[in-house]
Amino acid sequence: MNHYFEILELKPGATPDEVKAAYRDLAKVWHPDRFREDSPRLKAKAAEKLAEINEAYEKIRSYQARQKARKQEYNNNQPRSNTGTNYTGYRPYTPRPSSSGNGQAYTGYSRPTGSGSTRRRSSSDSFRTSSRPYSRTGSTHSSKRASSARSPFRESANTSYQNAKNTAAPSNTLTRSGTSIQYGGASRRKYSYHRKRPRRKGNPLAIYLSIVGVLVILVAAGVYFVNKSKNDELRARSNFETLMGNREDAQVAEVTPQVPSSGGTETTDSALTQPPEDVFETRTPRLNTDKHVGGPVDAGFFTLGSSKEDVVRLQGEPEQVRHGVFRYGFSSIFFEENVVVGWHQSPSTRLNVQLNPKRGHDKNYFTIGSTRDQVIAVEGTPDHYDDGGRELRYGESRITFQRGRVVSWHMNPSGSLNAKLLPEYEENVDVFTLGSSRDAVLSVQGTPDHFSDQSFHYGHSMVHFANDRVSGWNEATNYPLSVILEPSNPTSSKYFTLGSTRDEVIAAQGTPSQYSARMLKYGYSTVSFENGLVVSWYQSPASPLNVRSGK
Repeated sequence: MNHYFEILELKPGATPDEVKAAYRDLAKVWHPDRFREDSPRLKAKAAEKLAEINEAYEKIRSYQARQKARKQEYNNNQPRSNTGTNYTGYRPYTPRPSSSGNGQAYTGYSRPTGSGSTRRRSSSDSFRTSSRPYSRTGSTHSSKRASSARSPFRESANTSYQNAKNTAAPSNTLTRSGTSIQYGGASRRKYSYHRKRPRRKGNPLAIYLSIVGVLVILVAAGVYFVNKSKNDELRARSNFETLMGNREDAQVAEVTPQVPSSGGTETTDSALTQPPEDVFETRTPRLNTDKHVGGPVDAGFFTLGSSKEDVVRLQGEPEQVRHGVFRYGFSSIFFEENVVVGWHQSPSTRLNVQLNPKRGHDKNYFTIGSTRDQVIAVEGTPDHYDDGGRELRYGESRITFQRGRVVSWHMNPSGSLNAKLLPEYEENVDVFTLGSSRDAVLSVQGTPDHFSDQSFHYGHSMVHFANDRVSGWNEATNYPLSVILEPSNPTSSKYFTLGSTRDEVIAAQGTPSQYSARMLKYGYSTVSFENGLVVSWYQSPASPLNVRSGK
């Protein structure tokens, strides 16, 4: 907390008013609008400084609020005092005026000693004045009470205590102490009535079955997760090999070398497009992704494998050093064994880092199966490099690698990548429809921003696949799709209603913006189906439907 006070140029223990005044002064001094537009470095520095000031102010405010709440809670929990003694839970006594009208205050009740009192004796008074030898303190009350200015009860108790102390014979005194009863004074015979609660013994069979059940559940969970990880790995490998086997001949020739022909026969296309089961392990050496090192860099830049001394010499002293990480503003440089293994570059804090490929690349794009060198040759130095190069980021876009080869990417509209996903066979079509192949979608829509086995993403629009055929789509307004849907059976319906078929709805409304097995969506309006017939619809004023409530 002292660090936050230092940021606001205050001493620890400053009052809330002082904190507020210091925050306002520093916010005016370091506001980015006070710096000119032609000084982006100063504006960035001011923005960082203002962010630190805001953080320190919020931390101190929260700290002072907690301190105030704790102090208030402590004051509320303190015992209240009315007569100088601690509050014991009883209501304090308040003197009342005397009913006799002589102006004297009522100081409490004392038993009258004369015979002029008209107060009726109660059964409790009889008990107190009787010679019954029962006392909560072990002493006997005298039957005759002495009249004195002091308390008669205290005098009687003292007399009884002295008599019992001087008498050698045991007295018939019954005393109570907690949960025990004692009878007699000298013998001190004690009869205890402590109740012992019986201890329950667990059923051994039930305990054994519970332990066995827990062990069975743990073993089953372990087997499930192991099998799931193996299945995911096999599925990813199968998808990767399928995508690699379905590329055009030029891409396959780039990934796998040509198979030499035997007997003077030429190599067929099928031999190139059907690689072995493990093409990368048998023909291409696996890249060492954990120790990837790029090519030589220009003077004034650090790269993978540079030492900490080189980074400090080229980048300057870091603002923060923690667990093998150098922090420069919002940018970070990661080290392992005192050498650079990755970095994260923020737009506001640029790093003097450069990563060049070890070998050149003659194309201006990359695709599935391209190496990391080919991606770096096309895209340049990434903004984020970490985890042995398993993922490269360029702005908000990222490229994922597996065994040193591209397996997927995610392009952000604000920072697109020079990536291409080429069809196996180029189809000369202008639109795609329900049941079209992946190659048809690629020929019409081009390279998707993000893709998987089940869908292609084009901005906020998606095309869904089942068994490598188009099974549906969801078209966003800003990202139109070249899709068309016509009724399978020609019909001239201009309206639809409850019980209409899907073909009648398509004939009346045209191609939907969203298609699924149970719903067609036209803008903000929807039509729901069950067993291929219309069962309901929702019509938005912005997207009217050609619908009638009855035929």
